[in-house]
Amino acid sequence: SAADLAVIEMERSYEGLEEGYPQMSRISHDNTPHLAMRLPGEKRKTAVVVSTSDGGGYATLGYGLYKVWSEDFELRKWYINPFEFFRHAFGDLELPKADTTTLNGRRIYFSHIDGDGWISNTQIKKYQEDKVLCADVIYRDVLKAFPDLPCSVGPIAADINVEWVGTKQSREVARKIFLLPNVETANHTLSHPLDWAFFEHYKPEYEEPYLGRYQYGAWGRPAWDRKLSKYFHVAFGEKSATNSSYSGVKLEGKYEIPRAYANKVFDLSSEVKGAVENVSALAPSDKPVAVYLWSGNCQPYEAAVALSREIGIPNLNGGDTRFDVEYNSYAWVRPVGRAVGTQRQIYACNSNENTYTDLWLGRYYGFNRLPETFKNTETPVRVKGMNLYYHMYSGELVASLNALLHNIAYVEGQQIIPIEASRFAKIGDGFYSTQFDKQGDSVWMVRDRGELQTIRFDRSTFRAVDFTKSDGVLGQRHHQGSLYVALDSSVDTPVIALRDCAECTVEPKDSHLYLVQSRWRIWNVERLSPTHVRFNTAGFGAGEMGWHVPKAGRYRVSVIDTTGKQHSEEREVLGDTLQIIAGRGAEILPFTVEVEAIP
Repeated sequence: SAADLAVIEMERSYEGLEEGYPQMSRISHDNTPHLAMRLPGEKRKTAVVVSTSDGGGYATLGYGLYKVWSEDFELRKWYINPFEFFRHAFGDLELPKADTTTLNGRRIYFSHIDGDGWISNTQIKKYQEDKVLCADVIYRDVLKAFPDLPCSVGPIAADINVEWVGTKQSREVARKIFLLPNVETANHTLSHPLDWAFFEHYKPEYEEPYLGRYQYGAWGRPAWDRKLSKYFHVAFGEKSATNSSYSGVKLEGKYEIPRAYANKVFDLSSEVKGAVENVSALAPSDKPVAVYLWSGNCQPYEAAVALSREIGIPNLNGGDTRFDVEYNSYAWVRPVGRAVGTQRQIYACNSNENTYTDLWLGRYYGFNRLPETFKNTETPVRVKGMNLYYHMYSGELVASLNALLHNIAYVEGQQIIPIEASRFAKIGDGFYSTQFDKQGDSVWMVRDRGELQTIRFDRSTFRAVDFTKSDGVLGQRHHQGSLYVALDSSVDTPVIALRDCAECTVEPKDSHLYLVQSRWRIWNVERLSPTHVRFNTAGFGAGEMGWHVPKAGRYRVSVIDTTGKQHSEEREVLGDTLQIIAGRGAEILPFTVEVEAIP
C-alpha cells in the first residue's frame, strides 16, 4: 500500500516474495513508513514492514536482505538501500564520519602477502631449471620490479625455521625480500592454524587423531621424506569426507587437519610472540615485524587477538570483500573489522586470489577480476580502499602471475596513496575509537582517532572547511558528493569547522593554502601565514601533491631531502592549484617542504 523506492528495492524487487510479516502498526507521525503492506480486501489493516524515525529504524526479518543458497553458493541482495535506510534512521545528514578509505584526499592503497606457498617450487618454465621458489618469483617479478608500491610480506614462520620445514634457500629469500625499501616485515603465524576455534581450549590429545595426516610429519611422529611430499597450498587438507572430531573438538567442515604444520605441540605464545621473533630475526634490525596476518579461516579467538596486541603489533585479515559479477551485491562488502570478545580484529579490504581460484584448484587466472571490486567499491560510493592481497603461490604458475601483474597495472593507473598494511590496520583501529565532540554549529572536535586521519561529511557538495576556525586540518577534497577532510597526525585533538560555499565544480576558494590531494603522507604542518606553510612528507614513488592557493601568482617551493640537501624553485601558478613533486622515496626519512607566496 506504500513504497518509498528511495529506500527499498535497491538490488532486488519484492515481487514474488511470500515471506510472512507481523502486523506492526504506525502509532506516531514521527515514524516514516518506507514499505507498508495490506492484504487484499483489508482496507484498514496496514502493516509497516520497513520504517525509520528519530529513534532508529526497523525492517521486518526477510524484507531487509535477501539470502538463499543455490548450488553450494549463497546469493545475497539488498532489498532495502542500506545507505538511505541508515541515513534516515540515524539522522546523519550533517554528522562527521571516521573514514578508512581515504588519506590526504586520495584513495588508500595497500598490499600484503600471506606466506602460503613460500617453499613451493615454481612451475614457470624460465625458473624451473634452477628450482626457484614461488617466494623468489614474487621477489623478482613483483616486489623488486615495482619499488613505488609498498607491500607487507608475512612468511609462515615454520617455512623459514629449520626446526620446522624451513631451509637455507627459504631463509635467504626472506632476507633479501625484507631488505627491499618498499617491503614491510609481517608475519603469517608459526604453524598456520586453519580452524582457530580448534585451538581455543587446546590439549595435545585433541590433535592426536590428526597427526598422521600432516604431510611434513608431526610431533610424536617421524617426518615424511620431503622429496615425496607435495606442499599444500592454502586449502591444506580440503575435506572430501565428513567432519572428524575427538573429545568434542570438531573441525570446521572444509578442513581435515587443524593447522598446516604440527612439528611441535601447539602453543599460543609460540604461535604469536615466537613467530614474530622468528621472522624479525631475518629482517634488518630497524624493520621488525609490523603486522600480524591471521591464517586459515581468519577467525582467531579472543586470547589470540589479545596476545598480538600485548606485543604491540596490529592485526589484519579476514573479511574477503568482493563485489563483482559473481558476488554482485553490497551485501558482500564486509565491515572494517569485527569484535572478538573484548578485542578487535581488523579485516583486509579485499579478498585474495584464493576465492577467485576455487581454493587454488583451478581458474588460476581468476584473480584478474579484482579490478571489478575496486571499481564497484569506488562508484557511486567509496566504501573501501584498494587492497592487493595474495599469497606466495601466485608465483607458481604463469596464469596466476599474469593475473597479479594485471592487477598491479590497474593500480598504477589510479590516483592512490600507497601505505603499509600495518598503517591501514591502525587506521582500522582508529575507526572504532574515534569520538566527536560538537563545539558549536557545524564545529566538531575529533578525539581518540589513533592513526585515522580522514573525516568525511556526506551530501556536502556545498559545504567547505572554514580554516579560520579550524585547527589541525591539512586540507579538503570533494568527491562524489562527499567532503573528505584531511587531518594532521601531529595534532591530537583537531577541530573541524564547516561553512557554506557556492562552488560545486571546483574545490572551494579560501584565503589559506590547503592540501587538495597527495600521494605522500603529510604531517607537522606549520601555517606561518595564510600563504606560507612548512610540513614533513614521506611516501612511496613520486611525491605528487596538489595545494590550493588563495590566488594566482608566484610561489616559492623549497624541498629539503633526506640527505639535508635543499632545492628551491619559483613557480608561476595561473589557476588555483599548485602542483608539487617533492621527490622520490620509499618511506625512509621524511622530506621537509616549504611553500610560500612571493609578494
